Amino acid sequence: MSSESSVEHPFTVYTEAEIVERLPYWFGEDMDALEVNLSDSTNGKRIQVPGRGRYCDHIDVVDVVNSTRATTAGEIDWMCPVCGSECTQTEDIIVDELLLNIISELDEEDPTESVRSINLKIDGTWTHVSGDAAERLPMRRKKRSRLTLDEARAVFSGEPIEKTSVEVVDSSSSDEGHVIDLDSD
Repeated sequence: MSSESSVEHPFTVYTEAEIVERLPYWFGEDMDALEVNLSDSTNGKRIQVPGRGRYCDHIDVVDVVNSTRATTAGEIDWMCPVCGSECTQTEDIIVDELLLNIISELDEEDPTESVRSINLKIDGTWTHVSGDAAERLPMRRKKRSRLTLDEARAVFSGEPIEKTSVEVVDSSSSDEGHVIDLDSD
């Protein structure tokens, strides 16, 4: 698969291997596959350049070209619409090469953009989302809560975060959220 995008951008690209390495963190211990939405929330079309902020702690992506505006060379004023983390430099926006390649493959086989979500497995493999609601996988999103800059840096440097729980919303249930104790065995 090729990660060549026809869209020019100044952002940092994480390779497929780097993204697959992070999947267990984003999925959590109890999930081996999740549904990932590939639609741009601003225009409803398939995302062209999937990414997230360097300090985001979620699998969800946005179309980073459509959602960012440079203020001066190398500087941006961007807040992630999923988690609220902020980025001020273009290199702090991370393009997800794994999803970029999946989208490129989808663009070739589904030019009408009827496929809007995929089931992504923890090993980086994926399948189309089934139209059968009973077979759909959950879409797990962390509630909007900001990590401090130090906590966000710790996530991607491999250091443990000092928080003992995080609230997670499972969109397949009607519950407000579940608190997961990160210290439990």
